Amino acid sequence: MGKRKIKGSDFNHFGDGGEERNREDASYEETNAAFFGQFTEIESIKHLRVEQVDIFRIAPDLRQPRRVVPSKLRQGWSGNPHEVSRLFENWLQIINDDRRANNYPDFNLRDTLDMIETEDPSPSAEHAKQYDEEHRMPRFWVTERGVRIDPRDLAKANLSVLDDGVRPEQIQIPNILELKLELSKFSSEATFMYIVALAASIREHGLTNPITISKKGAGYVIETGERRWMSYHLLHYVYGDKWNKIPARIVDKSDRWRQATENNVRQNLNAIAKARQLALLIMEMYEQEGVAFTEINEFEHEQDYYAQVADGDKWRIQRGQGQKIITMLGLRDTSQIRQHRALLRMERNIWDFADDNDISEYELREMIRMGLTPISQNKGGISATKSALSKEPEPNLFFQEWHKLAQRHRDLAKKLPSPDRHKMVVMLRQLADEIEKMK
Repeated sequence: MGKRKIKGSDFNHFGDGGEERNREDASYEETNAAFFGQFTEIESIKHLRVEQVDIFRIAPDLRQPRRVVPSKLRQGWSGNPHEVSRLFENWLQIINDDRRANNYPDFNLRDTLDMIETEDPSPSAEHAKQYDEEHRMPRFWVTERGVRIDPRDLAKANLSVLDDGVRPEQIQIPNILELKLELSKFSSEATFMYIVALAASIREHGLTNPITISKKGAGYVIETGERRWMSYHLLHYVYGDKWNKIPARIVDKSDRWRQATENNVRQNLNAIAKARQLALLIMEMYEQEGVAFTEINEFEHEQDYYAQVADGDKWRIQRGQGQKIITMLGLRDTSQIRQHRALLRMERNIWDFADDNDISEYELREMIRMGLTPISQNKGGISATKSALSKEPEPNLFFQEWHKLAQRHRDLAKKLPSPDRHKMVVMLRQLADEIEKMK
């Protein structure tokens, strides 16, 4: 990639010296612009005129890292704005199927939008309450330095100091990952409620933050604001044509870096969304050099689109872009870039599960270690692709056997004294490091 200069300046922050001014001569403003110019672009967009645009002339960007529609529905979702009402009907059917399977009454959309208080219980709230009641407190966090008591519980009796011979690892620790797995039974409803709550707020107070769209043919495509756009469709679905236009700012061309900044500023992305965003930014680098990637609609499963740049040796992050990507994604260092890129190759059933349930990269690794992720299943139509770039995966024997393997280690750990359990943890971490380094 060529040297990058700030517009209107002879300063090249990413240059190698020579006749140009070097980075030590740069002002704070110049250095800031070199790394964070995209933030200025977002501010400039806020000054664009807001227009009322027909929601049926706007289509979502199917490559968008953050998914609004759950995986169960995405396979049949083309993004056609005229099919959103049918999408809602299918979505509500899935929600009510989940509720009936767990002995809850059907979901009442209009009452929920009208914010009418009913006695109908919330499955997620009920399960969370029951889980808290059945598990011992206090709360603990597992950190790199060991088990730590949640500060909120330090004031409780016998917890400010553990001098009675009871070690922290011998106290039962509530497992938030098990709770997330339990609540995953209602993930379709939880995702839908984001849209319902936003739609109810828009109905009451209006839309304070217009969406950003770019021109595409005779219509538009969303750069930022898909959930807001979907909320307007929900209001139109329930209340009619009063809600057929949405406030929007129109840009000439969609920008993935600007989109990434907006995503990171507004709400942190989950592990899979960050992996998608990473892939999109890498693709953008190479598209600028003329590389053409297969379009997302050529694949049966969307993961394969992003996996086109899963090979870190072939698709290296170009010089000077690493820190920018770390900033865009809110990562700590380059090791987290590698960890999120590795997700592009993960088993599809786990990919969908982690995305639908907003699982972080750390939580995902812990769930895999503990055998709490769903076992690979043959879901018709998910794994095949229309191109030769992706092949049907072979059965993943590791994940099929992981539950048994994890349970054997748990049983063994219960029989060991504390020092030996500590050695066991160290040895398993060493094994994990060895596996991670394998090509």
